This record gives sequence, C-alpha cells and structure tokens, in this order.
Amino acid sequence: MSEQPAILSYDEAAEALGCSLRTVYNRLKAGQLTRAETGRRLANGKPEIGVADDAPYQDALARARARTPASTTTDAATTGGAGGSAPDGQAAVTATATPGLPVHLPAAQPCLTSPEVRPAHLPAHIPVTRDGIPDLEAMRQLGLGRQVAEYERRFRIVTRLRALLANASYGERTMVHWQVAEEFGVGESTLRSYDRAVDEYGWTGLMPAYGGSRGACRAIPEELQRWVLDAYAYQGCYTYAQIYEQIVVPWFHQHDDAVAAHPSTVRRFIDRNVPELVRTLARDGKPAYEEHHAVRVVRDLESAGVCGWYVSDHRLADTMVLVPDGKGTGWPAGVRKMFCTCGSGLKREDCCSVRRPWWTVTADVCSAAFVGWRVSLQPNAATVCHCIHQAIMHFGIPAHWHRDNGKEFLANRLGGKALRGTLGDPAPADLHGQDRWPAEPVPDVAASTVWQHLGVELVTAIPHQPWSKHIESLFGAWSRRNENLLPGYTGRRAEDRPEKLADELERGALLTIDQYVETLAGQIERWNGTHTVGTRRQPPIGYWQDYVPRYPDPQTLTFLLQDRRRQVVNHGRILLQAGKTQHLYISDALALYSGVAVEVLWDPGEPEWVWVYPGDGRCLAVREVPLAEYGEWGETNRLARAASRAQRQFVREWAAPIKGACPRELMDPTGAHQAVAARLENVRVAGAETGVKQLAQAQAKAQLTAETQPDEEETYYVDRNLERLNRRIG
Repeated sequence: MSEQPAILSYDEAAEALGCSLRTVYNRLKAGQLTRAETGRRLANGKPEIGVADDAPYQDALARARARTPASTTTDAATTGGAGGSAPDGQAAVTATATPGLPVHLPAAQPCLTSPEVRPAHLPAHIPVTRDGIPDLEAMRQLGLGRQVAEYERRFRIVTRLRALLANASYGERTMVHWQVAEEFGVGESTLRSYDRAVDEYGWTGLMPAYGGSRGACRAIPEELQRWVLDAYAYQGCYTYAQIYEQIVVPWFHQHDDAVAAHPSTVRRFIDRNVPELVRTLARDGKPAYEEHHAVRVVRDLESAGVCGWYVSDHRLADTMVLVPDGKGTGWPAGVRKMFCTCGSGLKREDCCSVRRPWWTVTADVCSAAFVGWRVSLQPNAATVCHCIHQAIMHFGIPAHWHRDNGKEFLANRLGGKALRGTLGDPAPADLHGQDRWPAEPVPDVAASTVWQHLGVELVTAIPHQPWSKHIESLFGAWSRRNENLLPGYTGRRAEDRPEKLADELERGALLTIDQYVETLAGQIERWNGTHTVGTRRQPPIGYWQDYVPRYPDPQTLTFLLQDRRRQVVNHGRILLQAGKTQHLYISDALALYSGVAVEVLWDPGEPEWVWVYPGDGRCLAVREVPLAEYGEWGETNRLARAASRAQRQFVREWAAPIKGACPRELMDPTGAHQAVAARLENVRVAGAETGVKQLAQAQAKAQLTAETQPDEEETYYVDRNLERLNRRIG
C-alpha cells in the first residue's frame, strides 16, 4: 500500500520554507500554497489545517515531509498483517473485531533506531527488542505475563478511543470518552491518562511498571521499625513525610548508610503494621474510637413495648423561619433595607428576624411515634414539661422516661441532677447497684416526686454519647424524609446548604413561625399515621390500636410539673423572670408576707397564676399583674395602694390587743422615761394656759374688728388665728 503524503502544519511549513508564519499566511491567501486538513485534531476538537505539497514550493515541502515522524498507525502488512508475527520476535496482538481498529501492536518508533536505546520511562527489568520496544514473549517467559496482559488491555483501550475520535465531531468528543470508559470499565480520568502517555512517550508509555526496584534499601531495620511505629502512633500526629525526614533519614546517616529507605517503603511499612484500632485511638482520640470501633449491640426495639419507654431530646431545626420580634436579625447584609414580607410595611431590619427554631420531642421507642413535641426559639425546662405533659395526656403514662442530660432536662421538677461523680461514662460507683445509669433522682428534691406519683422510672442518657438515645436516629430519619421539603431548608452542615436558600432569603420566601408550627403538626401526623420506621412492621399508630393507656388527672399532672423555687417576698410583691421576661404578682394577702422567704410554684410557659406556700399552712393563688407604665397611674398602682392599706390595717389589728399591755415600771427601772414624760406634761399644761389668754385677746380683737367692718381678707386671717389657738388649747 502506498504511503499517504503527509500534510505539514503551518509551523512545519514555515520552518521548511525558511519564512515566518505571517509569510505562510500571506502565501495561502494569495493562492501560492494550498490549505488541507492534516487528519489530526486540535486540543479544542476542531480539525487541524495544514499546507499541501502540490504547490510551487513542493520540493521544500517534500524535504520537510521527509523529516516528519511517520504515523504510528501503519499498514498491517508492515508487521506481517493480522495473525503475522511482529519484528524481532514480538508477538502480534489481535484487537477486538471492531471496524477501524488496528489489529496489531505498533512497530518501532522512528526515533528509536539504535538497539542500545531504551526508553527512559521504561522500567529496567523489562526486556526490549533491538528497536527499543518491549519484548512481550520474553516478558512472558520471565513471569511478567500480568504486565503483558495489562499492556495489551491499555493498547486496545487507546486504539479504540482514537479510532472513534477520528470520526467524531467537536461536540461528540466528551461522549466518545464516556462511551469508551463504560465499554472497558475504566474511569474517564484513567482513559485520558492513557491517551496522554501515548502522546508523551509513544506506545511504550502504556507499559505498567510492576516489579520495579524499590531502591537499595527495601526493608527497614528492626530497631528503626520500633522508632517509626512509636513516632506514628504515640508521639503525636506526625505525617509520613515528617517521620521520614526527622527519623528515618537521620537514622541511616548515623549508621553510615548512604542511601536511606524510600519514602514509599516507610509509608507501606506503617500502613501494614499499624492496626486500624491502634491508628484510630492513637491519632484520632477516644471519641473517634468509640464512634467507629466500639462494640455495640443491636436491640430489638419492639421488645420495649408500647408506652414502655419515652425518650426526649432537643434538636435545632434545619429550617429558617420568620419571627416577628421587631429585631430584624439574621438577614443577609444586602436585603436588610428591603420591606419585610410579613406584610407589616416595615423594613426587614426593623421587623421580623430570621431564626432556626428548636424542637423538643418525646418519642415512643417501640412504635417510633412522636407522642409529644414543642417548638421554641430557646428551649428551657418549661418547654420540656409541656412536651412531657402533652405526651402523657395524649398517649398515656410510660413505664420509663429516658431523658437527655442537658440542664433543661435536669431541672428540679423533672427529677434534678443524676447521682454521678463526673460527666463521663458511668463508673461502678455511679450505678448504685442498678442495671442502668443513673436510675434514681436526688433524694432531697421534692419536685422529683412527680415520677414517684406517676410510677415512672427515670433514666438519664450517658453524657456526650448520642448513640445512647434512640431518638437521635429518629431525628435523622425524620430529617431525610421531611425537612428538605420546606422553604428555608439550610442543610445539616454548611457544605450541605442548598443554593436555593440564598434566593429564598433575598425574596423573603420563608414560613412564619406560626406557619412552621402548623406545617410541622401536619408532618408529624403523617409520620405517626403512615410511615413505617426502620425495621418495624407497621406505622407508629398501628402499635397503639390494641393498647389501653393509663392517664393521670390533668390538674394533678399540671401541678406536679410546675417549677418550684424559694423566693423572698420583696416590697409586698413577687417578681419572677423567665428568659428576659419579667412577671409581677401583687395581692393583699401576699403583701402581708413581705420580707418572708416563701415557696413558689409556677409554670413559666403559662405564668398567669402562681401558688405561694408561706410555710404557715396556707396556700395563696396570686394572679399576674402587668408592669406599671412610666408616668401613668393604672390598675397595677391601685393594686399596690390597696396592698399597702392591707399592710397598715394588719399592723393596726395586730397591735390593738397588745400595745401598752406591759407595765411601764417594768420597762423603766431607772425612772428616766417617767421624768421626761412629766416634763413634757408640764410644758403642755403651761402652753394650754397661755393659749387661753391668747384666745380671749383674739376674740376681743375679732369683735372689735367686726364692729369696724374690716375687709374680707383681714377677716380671713383673724379666723385662721382663732382656729389655731383652739386646736392648741384643746
């Protein structure tokens, strides 16, 4: 078969003609040279345009063509055709029977004409022919058949790729790479690396370098092994490079070894000799070890029984909502001046805030039902009490309550803090002879009797161990199924934040807190009614159909779950605070205990009434009153005035039967008080006599003045003087 004439590129034509590229362009434009496709494609996929040799400069172009390397794809007859033998004993490799695929391995590269020339990238243990290409038959005889098979596989992949790319348009190149990668079961990046290797080194670049030398030192001495393992596992989180540079290389220099072990040898030694358990514990710490390797049992959740175990915890929702608090926080900087989408007509920075609400959830372990829940912006003990109240009144009293170890769950009215010495895993002394930890409340907490009255066993979760609470897995199952359906979804982590959140914040397309609570109620209803959770056999509500729960009296449960605290009645009133909100309580009966420390029961979530126990056997129910407004006289001021009158009346009534009962001589053994009283009496009598004389004179003067008819102003002052004298005498 005759060889096709090579078409030179613009650069090759300029070099052959001894001119610049601009001159080549000008001659092409003048018709002195002829454009033609070279058969190759540029990096962008477009066909490469070159210069044909049928022009007036044919001799120069022909000489340049003679210096151009021949095409790597030659006729089959050059190597004996399909089924023939390759030069120098290299066996021919038959490719897949696909049209357009070459059916042989490539011949020697034109640049490798000397038998002594070996490609620099080719491993030294691979035998080559006189043309410098791998001798495949010799490799098989040397036991390198696996490398030969891999070389042939890579060759078939690249030839298939190039055959398809030769007929593909610019827009089809990506699809061709994907098609070939799928056909041969390799990644697209691997496919492109094979193609680049052929472009850079020729077809010998596809030969894998298995079995090459790993350096003069292929093993680490025993003494150095202990050093390396100690540094990696127990002396800090040293990297492979640090261990090699600071330990391995100095050790070899100290022992007069010019060549140290290769870094890859050190890395392989560490990876093979450090167990995964040791690696995780020594380098990542105990929490990571507990999370990934601690042995945990798999429990039969249905064995807990319906209403057998309630478990409670908080969770920060992965949804942003609008909160009408007038603070305008949480908005991105670029939208704060825009009008709020709540319809108030105010700017966002002066109206609603963007917040992520908290859930407080109580779930039944057996059925995975959400039996009680509350939404709040800052959960507290009152939120937990309301959640428990809802769970018990709707689904019944459980046999066990498994609570979180947060301070909201350890409030006095919820059982107080657990008996433990530390916040770590329970020690034998913390168990108090029980099977689980901790199983008893603080004995001196009166409010903890709520669980004793209800017959509920109190169990606290192990601190810093989320896996000890089954509700954590329920939170995850809920989030994956429901939370991403709502506007304002944030994702659990920053890297999971959806792109649409920025647009929703800019447009203000978020749920209000009330709309969110309503939507959440519907989702929980569907969860309890239709969704089968995990390995359970039916939806949560199906477990409750044949169960008869125990219900307490609503008022009794409300009373038992109230917050109990000691409070001093200051200035005749009680001032309680929940969060940043103050609650004022004033009454006539409460004012009588001013200065007395009393016991107060109240519900911060419903603070309309408080119950006060002064300690004298009485119980006072006091209604909340609004805080007095500055500069105004309102109902709170009138109640305070009435309470003050009640205090004074109480003092007078208390003093009436007592005041003056004790004999004076017993209280004044020296007679000093009697002497002072006698002197004051004499002064009073003398003053009275003087006043009688002055009164007679004044009356005479008044009579004389009346006879002479004085003006009205003078008569007024005379009458005032007579009144004073009468009071003084009387």
